[in-house]
Amino acid sequence: MPIKSMMVPLGDIDQDECAIGTALLLTQEFGGHVDCIFVSGDVSEIIPAGAMGLFESVQVQMNEEYDQGLGEKQTLARRRFEEMLAERNIEYRDSALPAELSSASWEAVSGLASEIVAMRGAAYDMIVVSRPREDLTTVGELAAEAALFRTGRPVLIAPPDSPSSIGEAVVIGWNRSASSASAISAALPLLEMSRSVTIVTVTTGAKQGPSPQEIARYLSWHEVQAEVVEIPPDHRLVGEVLLEEAERVSADLLVMGAYSHSRLRELILGGVTRHVLQNADLPVLMAH
Repeated sequence: MPIKSMMVPLGDIDQDECAIGTALLLTQEFGGHVDCIFVSGDVSEIIPAGAMGLFESVQVQMNEEYDQGLGEKQTLARRRFEEMLAERNIEYRDSALPAELSSASWEAVSGLASEIVAMRGAAYDMIVVSRPREDLTTVGELAAEAALFRTGRPVLIAPPDSPSSIGEAVVIGWNRSASSASAISAALPLLEMSRSVTIVTVTTGAKQGPSPQEIARYLSWHEVQAEVVEIPPDHRLVGEVLLEEAERVSADLLVMGAYSHSRLRELILGGVTRHVLQNADLPVLMAH
């Protein structure tokens, strides 16, 4: 199924411009629609717990300063969004267009990013977020957690710099898991358009499931010809192996499963996903 509708949760244009750019690039490929949703929370979410007993006058001042800063962020984000549409000749529209045309829309909502994505994310083909930061909790991080574990939809994590192409050369990180299989299914529209696909497996023997050769055969029924690369375990992390193979083939997309931790922060702090998310300079499509 082609990718026709995407959700892009936003909170800070400096962090999230890459997600907008990545989603707009995809909609130009598939002629779909991008809903950019600016999420504004409440100052209580950022006041440390120990500060909740502040004098009422101080809390009022903090609220006013927070609201002013949030308004400025939203204005800047909306302006940049409109500039990006103009640069790409993409039409602003809320209603559906003919299938071959690209469009985008803007909406500002109040609430927690995780709850908004959880409630609305299943109504899209894909959710696009900026890469989570290790040193800061962002809308992208909260949205990615909710998207992966609460919507049943694939998540495309945008690199810090908006890519110039997506899906021309794809690396699949295959570890025989159901999550990896879900990610491959979600990536099929991109795989069917790619010029090269490489299935990379580190042969740890930790999981049981279809071999990479069986996955290559599955893809061949979709007219996708894939090369299989099996790498024995060595001193490198599995995440390092995936990114090095992606660099070797000049990949512009990495496809992999997301692990079933209950919190994205745990996911970032552990194993393959941590290394990939903190170091990937290419889009990463994940599914759970």
